[in-house]
Amino acid sequence: MPGGELEPSDFSKQFLLSIRQRKAAQDKQRKERDRLRHRLAHQQRELVDEAKKRAQTQALHRAMLEEAGGI
Repeated sequence: MPGGELEPSDFSKQFLLSIRQRKAAQDKQRKERDRLRHRLAHQQRELVDEAKKRAQTQALHRAMLEEAGGI
């Protein structure tokens, strides 16, 4: 029956479209996740760098106080 052949074809088109839409949504989520992961890693590196600088400054101040006889 010729009319019966159109339904599976329409269903196939809808099914493939839904797969493509799902894949596009997953790709978008993956890109956003990767972007956020990169941003977080950058922020963590900045925090570590700040902590190292703070520790160096504190050590320098401590050494200067010791030399001056303050400690």
